[in-house]
Amino acid sequence: MLYRDNRAAGPQRVTIKDLSMLGIGFETDSPVETGTRCRIVIDSGPTRIQWRFKVVCCGRIDSDLYRVGCEFLPAEREMFNLRDEDLGLGESEELLVLQ
Repeated sequence: MLYRDNRAAGPQRVTIKDLSMLGIGFETDSPVETGTRCRIVIDSGPTRIQWRFKVVCCGRIDSDLYRVGCEFLPAEREMFNLRDEDLGLGESEELLVLQ
């Protein structure tokens, strides 16, 4: 099931086509705007898996079918919803590690 962060649409069933360490690709019957942040939930028996991602591309592959490509969002940045400026990482090369 696909859940959009902006709640513009209700949950929707999708078919996963590609999965890697960096992202996920799926097919759906309605387009998803590039830049949209979403969560996908996979329920399989007692196992439940959730991933958060950002849509990087969406294209029509049939009259009523779209292929959507997404990149996973880094968990620590999403958890705290921080920007580089919030971490003091303006124009310097400093790196802050959250523990």
